Amino acid sequence: MVAVNVNGMVEKTKRREIVECFKNGGVDVMGVTKTHLKGWGVEECEAGGESVMWEGMEGGVVWTGMSEKCKGRGREWCAVLVAPRVWKRVDGHGWCGTRVAWMTGKIGLIKYAWVCAYAPVNERNKAGREKMRVFWEKLNGCLRKFETGRKIVMMGDMNGKVGNERVGSIVGKWGVE
Repeated sequence: MVAVNVNGMVEKTKRREIVECFKNGGVDVMGVTKTHLKGWGVEECEAGGESVMWEGMEGGVVWTGMSEKCKGRGREWCAVLVAPRVWKRVDGHGWCGTRVAWMTGKIGLIKYAWVCAYAPVNERNKAGREKMRVFWEKLNGCLRKFETGRKIVMMGDMNGKVGNERVGSIVGKWGVE
C-alpha cells in the first residue's frame, strides 16, 4: 500500500506514468492526491482494455474531484487504485465531496475500507479555517459510514505541518530538502 501526492496528472503521459509505477511497484492499493483533474467516477480496468482515462491500468479505480462545470483547472482531486486481485473483492465505493474517495472490500476473512483524502492547506484566515472544518466534517462522516469491525486504511495528504524546525526525519518549514 502506498499514497502519493502527484501534483498534477492532467496530461495523459503523466497518468500513464502513475499507472506504470503502480503496476511495476507490486502494490495492491494506491492512494493518489493532488492530481488537478475534474469529475468523479469508478472504472473497472482490464488488461488490454480501452480505458481512455486510465490507459494501461489493470484492476479498478475510484476517483473524485471538482465539478467539470467549474472553470479553470481542477485542484482537489484524489483516487484509490487497486490491483486486480483486490478489485475482485471490492464490494463498495464512493466519495465524500471533492477531497475523499473510498472503496470497501474483503480479503480473506478481513473486511477493509481504503480511504484516500486530500486535506486543504492549513490557513489561518477565517475562510481557510472554514474550509478545514468542512473537510474534517466530511471525512469524519465518511469514516462513520463503515460498520464496526471493518479495518479502515487511511491514505493521502493531510497537509500537516511541524513548524519552522526540523523534527527527526520530518521536514520543517518548506516541506522539501
